[in-house]
Amino acid sequence: MRTSILRRLDFANINEILVAAQFDERLQAVIHYFKYRRMNNLAFRIANYLKTYLQGYLASQNIDLVFPVPLHPARVKERGYNQSAYIARGLFDGSNTPVVCGILIRVRQTESQTRLNREERRLNVSGAFQLLQTEILAGKTIALVDDVITTGATMNECARVLKEGNAKRIVGVALSSPLD
Repeated sequence: MRTSILRRLDFANINEILVAAQFDERLQAVIHYFKYRRMNNLAFRIANYLKTYLQGYLASQNIDLVFPVPLHPARVKERGYNQSAYIARGLFDGSNTPVVCGILIRVRQTESQTRLNREERRLNVSGAFQLLQTEILAGKTIALVDDVITTGATMNECARVLKEGNAKRIVGVALSSPLD
């Protein structure tokens, strides 16, 4: 799965991409339940289950810190939680790798990416993220976690900000991605 994603997408700021499952109607339904129907524990449970497909890759990456892709505070208020944080906790449950929230933040509310093309998505998230502190990033390998990678615009923009904060490597991790 990961090599097909690397061929499909251009990640200027991401060193490795790890994806647990192909995006299909069933997984889309599960993701919609935990994103839009306040079933946050489902995000943790599905990620905890899918981590079995990524354990070898995750272990080989020597990840120091885990950062969920942040939501804008207005979106967190609307949903009640950030699903990527639950996914990150599920994927790294039982490990000694800390999940770090509140340091990489979304400073600009963006429109939904679902109906945007590749270039529109890139422009939509450009400048939307900021780091509140950088000292913990120096020389570290960071796992950047999200639910779905479609074009990779959001993850790439987050990774750009983390690299500007002196992170050594960025490993993008997602529950799913379309194959094409």
